[in-house]
Amino acid sequence: MNTICTIATLVFVSVFAGCAAETAPPDEATVATAIEALALQPLQVSFNDCSEIASIATLPVAQARTVVPATFTLGGDGTVAPFVVRVARCNAVSVDGSAFEPGTVAQLGVGIVSPDGTGDINNYTAWYYTTSLRLAVRLKALGIPAEWSPRLGYELTGSTLQIDANLPAHPPFHTTSTVVEPGPGTIPFAANWWRLEGTRLTKMSTPIPAIRFGGATTTLTTPRLSALGRLFGSSTISSFPFLDSFNRFPAAPMTVSVSTR
Repeated sequence: MNTICTIATLVFVSVFAGCAAETAPPDEATVATAIEALALQPLQVSFNDCSEIASIATLPVAQARTVVPATFTLGGDGTVAPFVVRVARCNAVSVDGSAFEPGTVAQLGVGIVSPDGTGDINNYTAWYYTTSLRLAVRLKALGIPAEWSPRLGYELTGSTLQIDANLPAHPPFHTTSTVVEPGPGTIPFAANWWRLEGTRLTKMSTPIPAIRFGGATTTLTTPRLSALGRLFGSSTISSFPFLDSFNRFPAAPMTVSVSTR
């Protein structure tokens, strides 16, 4: 990571994590400069030794459109659109060439038709959570609504996977999954997640060279009046008919790029 990116990241870390009482927080001009510097830097992330839950529910098109701008074509059959819940726990994550450390990410969004014809699955990003402050900082600067969620829990005990995105995560949610471990067979799989802010289009592209798909039965709960609860009109999502799976993969690179629309 070059000097500009390092300085900008450190400024952002102070903003996200809070400054010591005796240290004045960065002024607005300094923060704006940091944002601009980070937004110009390419982002590469390496995820290693990972497991994930990937579940896809259905959402009425009218509700999906409250999340996805009209310039994107929704997936689904025209009456419902896919809503994707994906949470991955990796034992080694590197951001911009940083030292490897464990990390968890959660992505919630709506399935769309690929804007550029790539990927096995394409989703519009509604919410993004991560335990990595460095990753949250970099994604935020690139237009992704990433939340630093150090309390994002991912606990696999036997065949039960519990995921907790507690406050201050917005919206908070909890999932319980009964999982079936994947078999030995692997396939390549490429996932793209998109976000549009003004005229800036951000693409998170993750080609996974070898992933093993297993099974899951998932229930998601969220406060009824949270943004997620209002989206579904319910505090509970207990049906994921498009996909409900528990997966493992040894390695996956993520590239985040920005273009103008």
